[in-house]
Amino acid sequence: GVSNINLEEISLQDFTRQEDCSLQELQIRQKTGCTVIGLKTPEGAYHINPASDEHISPESRLFVLGNKEQITALNQYLKSFK
Repeated sequence: GVSNINLEEISLQDFTRQEDCSLQELQIRQKTGCTVIGLKTPEGAYHINPASDEHISPESRLFVLGNKEQITALNQYLKSFK
């Protein structure tokens, strides 16, 4: 069911691809089941419900909804993203 859904703030410090890429390229929902509901830019600006062409970098932070398994999958996925 919908139980155990958490809002998590994800650091991209371990993001292995160092150049910027877009949220669309990451395909977070398709790959992990997590839903990105917000983004904090390296400059500290918050974007709620960010557009798919929004660019992220290792200094960005993502706000995602997901259960424990999905969040774990997301963290592992970001560490291995090429």
